[in-house]
Amino acid sequence: WTLGARSPRTFGNATISSWTCDSAPPTVTVLAANGGEAWEAGSTQNITWSASDDVAVTTVKLEYSTNNGGTYTQIATGLANSGTFAWSVPATLTTQGLVRVTANDALNNSGVDVSNAPFSIVDTTPPAVAVSAPNGGEVWMEGTTQLVTWSAGDLLGVTSVDIAFSTNNGGSYTDVALGE
Repeated sequence: WTLGARSPRTFGNATISSWTCDSAPPTVTVLAANGGEAWEAGSTQNITWSASDDVAVTTVKLEYSTNNGGTYTQIATGLANSGTFAWSVPATLTTQGLVRVTANDALNNSGVDVSNAPFSIVDTTPPAVAVSAPNGGEVWMEGTTQLVTWSAGDLLGVTSVDIAFSTNNGGSYTDVALGE
């Protein structure tokens, strides 16, 4: 039971009071990500939902899980019930992502919904690599040792680099080092 506003009425010397009770929680439905989506790590995606209440939804909280609901991480809290939130998708790859939306009313009744099925957070962007030496025009003598330098970056980090060289302008390559 949650008690709400009281509306007294006076009849002669007697006062009659009526109480409005709001014990019904809001209803919530996750619309996106609701299962099957593949969202790129680092991208911005709209989490969408529908929420209603017999009085009014006052705040919404958004959370996500990367382990099929084992644990949740807060995305945002205290949101207005706009039905959409632009989420910066984290760089945590998963095939077991879920979104949980909690809607509260003024008397702190809450309704919750979770994605109907898992979604994925993916990384489809290849790493960027730039060779700084040799950078063209060098003449190296056979049998000498030369320094090869490069920079490489990726949203999720670079775990290894393979080095190869070509003597026919890129027609074929010979491996020099793998997994550097």
